[in-house]
Amino acid sequence: APEVRRHADYRNAAFLARFVSPAGRLLPRRRTRLPVSEHLRVTNAIKVARTMGFMAHEARLEKVHLRRVREAEARQAAEQGLL
Repeated sequence: APEVRRHADYRNAAFLARFVSPAGRLLPRRRTRLPVSEHLRVTNAIKVARTMGFMAHEARLEKVHLRRVREAEARQAAEQGLL
C-alpha cells in the first residue's frame, strides 16, 4: 500500500496501467487486492489520467471480440492465481 500512495498519480500512466485490463477497463478490488482507500485513489488517478489524455479510455470492441478478451483475461488471472 505505501507503494500505491507514493506512485498513484495521474501523471504516472505506466504505474496506473497495472490496474487496467488489456481492454482498458478498471480492475476490481478483488483482482488488485488493494484496500478501499487505495483502490479509490488509483481509480480517481486513472480517471483523471484518461481525461487529461495520459491514458486511453476503454476500448470500443465488438461484442464477439470483447467476449474473447474477457475469456483471455480470466485465463490470465487464473494463471496468476488472482481468482
